[in-house]
Amino acid sequence: SYDQKFLRLFLKEDPGIDLVSFFILRTREDFGAGWSSGELSLIAFPYERLFSEDLSTFDLVILQNFNYKPYFNRQPEALLGNMARYVRDGGALVMIGGDRSFDLTEYADTAIADVLPVKLGVTGPKTDGRAFQPVLTSAGEAHPLTRLASTLEVSADIWARLPEMDGMNLSRGLASDSAMLLAHPSLRVAGAPVPVVAVREVGAGRTMALMVDASWRWSFSEEARGHGNQTSLRFWKQALRWLI
Repeated sequence: SYDQKFLRLFLKEDPGIDLVSFFILRTREDFGAGWSSGELSLIAFPYERLFSEDLSTFDLVILQNFNYKPYFNRQPEALLGNMARYVRDGGALVMIGGDRSFDLTEYADTAIADVLPVKLGVTGPKTDGRAFQPVLTSAGEAHPLTRLASTLEVSADIWARLPEMDGMNLSRGLASDSAMLLAHPSLRVAGAPVPVVAVREVGAGRTMALMVDASWRWSFSEEARGHGNQTSLRFWKQALRWLI
């Protein structure tokens, strides 16, 4: 996806970041198709080691449209529990939207749901495909993650001119002790706006939920209009700084 490409390039360009990324990996279904291990060029996902022995060595984990079910063949509850404990012990976690994220992968039934800044377990439609313009909330105006300029007025103007998102993942609203930084302009749940970007402090760690998979539009569209791509870069730089 464009979001994955944008984030990977952005993170790789920062000399202060050591990036480890996994995508397009083989699953147990590949072996069920009759292929032997020697005939598969894709590596097996080292999920057991990553989410047990190595997890504490990372400052931040980004789940970008990630469905754990095809990969976590053994002990998925224990491994996702490890990730929740990692957050409470001081780690950082970001979950980004998409067709394999949030309730579309049934994260509501896992330990991850207990540390996210949005409440999962949507019973109706789990996505809304209509285009919309995210709205900066009062919390988002002052939060260092979404403060895009030196003054509140300029920052609000920048958010107002950014391009629309083409749909989003839905939730049951904001989790307790969380802050909603960007909200949907019209969708409501339990009388409150539906979160688009939300953050939370959990124990010694921090989490962020980005309910869309098209933040790359903030970069491409701004550059096409002659504004450069600093808005998107600033958003992600400040997100990383706050999370870590």
